[in-house]
Amino acid sequence: MIKKVLSYNIHKGFCIRGRNYILDEIKESIKLQNPDFVLLQEVVGLHTHYKFTNSVSHKVDYVDQVAFLSDGLFPHAIYGGNKFHSFGHHGNAILSKYPILDWGNIDLSTNPFENRGLLWAKIQIDEFYPPITVLNTHLNLFEKSRKKQAGQIVETLKKLDSGDGIILAGDFNDWRNKMLSYLSEEIKIDDAYYKFHKKYNYTFPSFSPRLSLDRIYYKDLNIVKVESLDDGHWRSLSDHLPMYLEFQVV
Repeated sequence: MIKKVLSYNIHKGFCIRGRNYILDEIKESIKLQNPDFVLLQEVVGLHTHYKFTNSVSHKVDYVDQVAFLSDGLFPHAIYGGNKFHSFGHHGNAILSKYPILDWGNIDLSTNPFENRGLLWAKIQIDEFYPPITVLNTHLNLFEKSRKKQAGQIVETLKKLDSGDGIILAGDFNDWRNKMLSYLSEEIKIDDAYYKFHKKYNYTFPSFSPRLSLDRIYYKDLNIVKVESLDDGHWRSLSDHLPMYLEFQVV
């Protein structure tokens, strides 16, 4: 039995340059990929101030992207707001086809300008298979801050690790590739793409990827496939490319 995971920074539902609101296209692309779990970064939980347009004649309410993206596809969804302002908030979300038994959102913010979080969930993928731990994050732009956040992630993983499988994914902003050695040493976790392909993947900017920002780490799972989704269609959506992973449940 193969389970599919998609991790994606959706740029608050806007296209690469932020001119067009394309959440419909993002949802359709996710649907076609048919993942079992989706980990989203830069997803809007609430926005009451503006309306955006896909075209001159069609207006889209910019209110709750988690509800819109999960509707009809994922019966289970959790959201962790990180950045709050007077007219709403945005953060990370986990959408799942399977029941979420427990979850939490941990504040990873290290300064007033970058509000970050770590969203985690215990997901029951099969009644005969122990729940796996799925974590979703979006880290700071500056390396010094990311080191502090990595320490918080490690402490959280140590508490949540039950030996039954871990997926840690998101936008790590780790363009200098410093995170793997630390996480591997502290929690014995692997970068899925690097493990399979012996090189780092490039996901940003989506139209011409040159930086390795988006990752999927794993532990105690049988990974059978991992890739960046980089065909022409994905390159025209968000400013990031999604990461895609498959693992086998025995």
